[in-house]
Amino acid sequence: MKDTIITAFKVLGLSLLTFLFFFSIFWFFKGSYGIAILMLVSSASGLYLIVKSFKKAHWTKAVPPQISPGQYMQVNNQGLQLLENIYMMSVYSEEEQLFNCFQEIEKVYEKFISASKIERYSNDMYNIIKEYNTKYPERILSEDQIILLLFPDEKLLSQYYTSCLFHSNKKELQTKRQPEC
Repeated sequence: MKDTIITAFKVLGLSLLTFLFFFSIFWFFKGSYGIAILMLVSSASGLYLIVKSFKKAHWTKAVPPQISPGQYMQVNNQGLQLLENIYMMSVYSEEEQLFNCFQEIEKVYEKFISASKIERYSNDMYNIIKEYNTKYPERILSEDQIILLLFPDEKLLSQYYTSCLFHSNKKELQTKRQPEC
């Protein structure tokens, strides 16, 4: 409901901007009737396109997720392991360890992407995060790590891997620069 109201305000705002744009052109040409007609037609067609995209985005039937209940339970059970691997990527300092951990995550991550389309996915993942925090109170999860579990996306995973790789190289350079006593 909230998204529908926000989108309705966007439609109203865009149509108002379109009208104001053409009104300013009309004002510049000081009352030319041809410009007024052009302004009216353009505003109407712009509003039609906005409403059409609004309908397409909000009133189409949702595509059911391509995952079976058994696969979903498997994903739910693998959530804690995935979160552990995501956290360990931020801790590892060697590139080989990091890459192996990344490969382990990639093996199961596609299932999480498919499962994220199920309504109860976010609630189940919040429960997994609570379980993880109870099991490992000393490990504080970053926002990026939580987002990787709650909103699985291949690009985010690649960005996180790159970030971890960068930080591991940075740590390695800092340890090499320190003089030995």
